[in-house]
Amino acid sequence: MTNLPAGARTYPTELGDHIAARSRLHPAPRTYYGILVGALCLGTWDLLFARIYWNSEGVTLVRILQSVANGIYGKASRSGGAKAAIVGAVCHYFIALSMVLAYFLVSRRVRLLLRWPIPLGLTYGVFLYFFMNLVVLPLSAIGHPVFGDRRWMAWSIGMHALFGVLCALTARHTLRVTQRPSSSDTSSS
Repeated sequence: MTNLPAGARTYPTELGDHIAARSRLHPAPRTYYGILVGALCLGTWDLLFARIYWNSEGVTLVRILQSVANGIYGKASRSGGAKAAIVGAVCHYFIALSMVLAYFLVSRRVRLLLRWPIPLGLTYGVFLYFFMNLVVLPLSAIGHPVFGDRRWMAWSIGMHALFGVLCALTARHTLRVTQRPSSSDTSSS
């Protein structure tokens, strides 16, 4: 390995290097598939959690999805019927995709995130909770959230921590499946 100045670019010298460089620029379809599966799992798990939690209050899945649409429509989403619920579902799964994709993209550069998926995933999930509640919601039509229900808040933070682990494990699995070791990784000493 040569000592290159910071910021210097290397160019492929062997066929394997060229394929590896190309795969970083154009990920395999399996990469997209892995991220989408992770996002679907995350979004569905979150909806299931919300549905189970609010079931005792008589809150339906349609109402939960309408509450997600509050971010776009504000209080008008309550009277938006199925249209608001569909918009809420699309927004919900887009947010889940963004959460999984963000961890995946950063973990491609910061490999430590892949080596310690449980503790760093838990940390990422707690970060997601506070980012959603202190940045995203205030910028939406909902405005600043009210943190009155401490039980919901505690459960939600715990679940977001687990969502972060799901993001971390998705990134780890997707990168492990889609990246082959380079020739320097496979050579024996």
